[in-house]
Amino acid sequence: MKKTNSLSFYYLTLFAVFSIMAQILTSCASSLPSPREEDMKQDRFNKLAIDELRDGRTLYVSKCSGCHSLYLPTQYSSSGWDTILTAMNPKAKVTEDEALRIRMYLTVYSNND
Repeated sequence: MKKTNSLSFYYLTLFAVFSIMAQILTSCASSLPSPREEDMKQDRFNKLAIDELRDGRTLYVSKCSGCHSLYLPTQYSSSGWDTILTAMNPKAKVTEDEALRIRMYLTVYSNND
C-alpha cells in the first residue's frame, strides 16, 4: 500500500512541476512581439511576408522554449542573433527553412544599435 501512495505522490509532483514549467514558458512567449499588418509598412521589414514572420515567431517559441527560456528579440543585435542561431540550430534540429524563418523573425525585431 505504501508503494502505491509513493508512486501516486511521485506522479502528482511530476505533473505539478510540468504544469508550472508550461505556465512559465507560455508567459515568456506572450511578451514576444507578434508581427502585425501595420508593422509591414516600416522600412526595416523590407517587404517580408507577414506570414513568414508569424511562422518564425511560432517556430522560435516551439523549437527553442523546450530547452531554455526565450530571449526577447531586442536583447541582441542582428549579428548577435546570427551567431547564436548558427550555434543553436543543429541542437534544436530545425530544418533550413525553419532556421531561416526563425532568423528572419529575430533579426527583424532585434536591437539594431
